[in-house]
Amino acid sequence: MSDITLIKNIYESLFVGLILGFIFYEFLYLYNGFGGKLGLIALISVIVFLFFKRVVIILKKSLYLIFKKESI
Repeated sequence: MSDITLIKNIYESLFVGLILGFIFYEFLYLYNGFGGKLGLIALISVIVFLFFKRVVIILKKSLYLIFKKESI
């Protein structure tokens, strides 16, 4: 459901799998009998992962700049 440019290594893939498992458990009885449940859940899990990844990158950069200014 994703490209190698978005999920780069096995650890990121495992994290997406954990998100997918959690969402699948929550949606288990919600879409009973409807097609496309697994594709929707995979899409949601990749989007959630990319959101968390960008938040971590932004926080990492901003904390680096804050501590860089304090050390000067």
